[in-house]
Amino acid sequence: MREAIGWIGLAFFRVIRVFRGSTLFVRKQARGTIDGAALINMSTLISHKQERRQYAEFAARYSEEEYRERLADAYHMWSEFNERYYGGRLVEPHLAFGRTASRSLGHCTATTDYGGQVQIVLNAGLVLEANEEWIRRRWPAEGTRRFVHDLLLRFTVAQYLMEERGARGRTCRGHGRPFADEANRIGALMGLQRVVVRRRLYRKRDGFPCHGWPHCVRPAGYYGDDITERLLQLATGTTSEKKKRGSFGVLKMVRRLLYENRSVEALRMIEEHLAELPDAVDAVE
Repeated sequence: MREAIGWIGLAFFRVIRVFRGSTLFVRKQARGTIDGAALINMSTLISHKQERRQYAEFAARYSEEEYRERLADAYHMWSEFNERYYGGRLVEPHLAFGRTASRSLGHCTATTDYGGQVQIVLNAGLVLEANEEWIRRRWPAEGTRRFVHDLLLRFTVAQYLMEERGARGRTCRGHGRPFADEANRIGALMGLQRVVVRRRLYRKRDGFPCHGWPHCVRPAGYYGDDITERLLQLATGTTSEKKKRGSFGVLKMVRRLLYENRSVEALRMIEEHLAELPDAVDAVE
C-alpha cells in the first residue's frame, strides 16, 4: 500500500513538472481580426525590445478595425521617419490614440501605464471620434493625415532625445536647445525654416519657437481646409488677433494698477489672464 502511494505521488509531481514547463495555447477571438491560436511560451522571458515590436505588429495587424488602419498608417510613417532621419536605430514605441491632458494634442512618455518602455499617445479627437473644434474633414483626409504625421514626427524626435540622448522633462516636450537642434537638423533635410528656443520676449524676426515644430514652419495652406485655425494655433502656440487685442487691454490695466501701487491686484489680474490663454506648453505635454 505504501509503495503504491509512493508511485502515485511520484507520478503526480512529474505531471506538475511537465505542466509548468509546457507551452500553453490560448484561443483568441476578435471581431473581424484574427481567429486562431496565440502561442504563449510561459517559460520564455521576452525583452522590452521584443515586447515593443510585438505590440506594434498586433496594433497594425490585429487591433480592432476602427484602430487598425489608423495605427498601421501611424507605424508606417514612424518607420519612415526612423529610417530617413535616424538610420533605423530607434525601436518601435507603443503608439496609441486616447485621452490627453486639457488642450493637449499628445505626449511622449518614458513608460507605458503597465511598465513597458516609451509610449506616444495622440489625442483620439484627431483620428477616431473627430473633435469638431479641430477637424473639418475626418481622417484620412489629406490635410488631417498631414497634421497627424507632423505631430508624430515631433514626438519621434522626443523619443530619440529620450532614448539616445537621455533627455527628460521639458526637452522631450519640444523645449530647449537639444530639441531645437534636432528639429533644425531634420528641418534642413525637409527644406523647412529654422526654429529657435522659446524666449519670454518673443520677436517674430528671431524665428518661430521650437515647441511648435514642424507645424509652425509649414507653408500656408499645407493642411488645406481639413483642419481648423484653432487646431493649428494649438499646435503652434499662436493666438488669434482677437485674443491679442484682449491681451493688450489687460496689459494697459496692469500698467495702471502698478502706477497706483496696487501690485497685488495687478498680480491677480495677470494670473487670471494667463489661466485663460492657450499655451503651446499644454499642446505638447
